[in-house]
Amino acid sequence: MGQILITGCGGYIGSRLAAFLLKKGHKIVGISRHGMNASFPFYEGDIRDKKLLGTIMSKEYISVVFHLAALLKSDDEKETWDINVNGTKSVAMAFSESSAKKIIFASSAKAYGKMDAVPVREEDKLNPRSPYGKSKAEAENVLRGIAGKQVIVFRQTYLYGKGMPAGFLIPDIIRQMDSGAVTLRNADVKRDFIHIDDLIGVYFKALETPVEGTFNISCGKSITLRDAAHLLAAAAGKKITVKSLDLPEDNQEELLDIEKIKRVLGWDPSVGYKEGFRRCI
Repeated sequence: MGQILITGCGGYIGSRLAAFLLKKGHKIVGISRHGMNASFPFYEGDIRDKKLLGTIMSKEYISVVFHLAALLKSDDEKETWDINVNGTKSVAMAFSESSAKKIIFASSAKAYGKMDAVPVREEDKLNPRSPYGKSKAEAENVLRGIAGKQVIVFRQTYLYGKGMPAGFLIPDIIRQMDSGAVTLRNADVKRDFIHIDDLIGVYFKALETPVEGTFNISCGKSITLRDAAHLLAAAAGKKITVKSLDLPEDNQEELLDIEKIKRVLGWDPSVGYKEGFRRCI
C-alpha cells in the first residue's frame, strides 16, 4: 500500500486517525487549513485548491484518501457549501485523476434530516434541513460520480470522546457539570452516539477491507440527553440537576440502523455509553 492522505488531519478525528495509523505502521500525508506540528508530511492549505491537491496526490504516491475536512459550524451558508461541496469536488477530481484506488468520506447523519421513523436505513430518503446536512448530502453525490474506484461513504452520528473541543454536546455537558447544574435545549429527546475509539476502529476496518458503498455509523442505541448527562456526572463522581428548555426539535429520536455495516464490513461497536462516558472524563 502507498501513502494515505488525510484531509482535515488537524481536526479532532483526523489527528486521532493519523496517530492510530502511524502506530499501525502506515505512511501518512496530511492537509489542513490550520498549521500543526506533524510527524508526517504535512501541507497547510485548502481543499478547494485543486492544484495543491493534484500535486499532493502525484508527489506523495497516495493510494487511499480519508476525506474528513469539512466546515461543521458556521452562520455562513455560502461558506459551508463552498468548503463542504466545492472542496469535495476538488478532492474528487484529484482522486479520480490519480492512481489512488479508494476514498473514504466522512458524511453525516445530518444528511437524513427529518427522521419519520427510526432506525434509519441507508436506503431511506434524505431530507436534510440544515445547511451542513444539505452540504453533506450533495458532497455524497459528488463522490458517487467517480467511476472505477472504491468509494466509501460513512454517515456518522453524533461523536463523543475525550478531548473534544467546546461547542459540541458532550463536552458542553461536562463543562456545565462543575456548577452542579446542566441546561439542555431539550433533555428528553433521544440521540445515538459513536465513541471516537469505535469510529477510528471502523475507519481502519474500511481501510483494510475491499468494500464500497454507503454505511451508517452509530453505536446502535439511542439515549435521552438527560440520561447521558447523569451518566457523565456519575462517571465524574458528581451529582447534578438537569434543566430542560424544552425547545422544539425536528426529531424526538434519532437512531441509525447499523445492520448493513455489521454484515458487509464485519464491524461491531464495542464502546457502550457507560464505558464511553467514563473515557471522556
